[in-house]
Amino acid sequence: MTTRTLAAWVAPIAAKQREDTEQVLAFARALPADAWERPSGLDGWMVKDVLAHIGKGNDQLFQKLLRQVVAGGPVDTAIFRDVDTDGENARGVEERRGRTPDELIAELEEAGEEIQDLLSQLTEEHEHLRQEDPPFIFKGFLGMVEKESHSLEHLAQIRAALED
Repeated sequence: MTTRTLAAWVAPIAAKQREDTEQVLAFARALPADAWERPSGLDGWMVKDVLAHIGKGNDQLFQKLLRQVVAGGPVDTAIFRDVDTDGENARGVEERRGRTPDELIAELEEAGEEIQDLLSQLTEEHEHLRQEDPPFIFKGFLGMVEKESHSLEHLAQIRAALED
């Protein structure tokens, strides 16, 4: 794992993201081979499908937003409004169905590293980033991301399905 310098206000967000990623990775690495093909508890998805979704699915919206902020341009909130979440998730999982567990784990690692890299590029000025058109408050968005862990929600679903 790369050592990065973080703005003080970003450090807790980055730590939470890193911890969440590490939990998912530890789980994925410990999964027995036959568990990858078991039902996940999500309709029609196997365990490996959910892990593929976490690594490279619709969740790339967070990275897309961070890339926009780091680039210094206006935040295009249409990336949230205009997305067909279910369709994009299904397409992303279908693209990855043939990947091996090692390939999916590598994608999870890459996504986690990209988030950490992007967070490390945020400055003190970004803490107060807000725009009027379209309305967007960056720190509020990051606070929501910090509180709600999409990855850990899916991890809990998988664990529950495997216990049944």
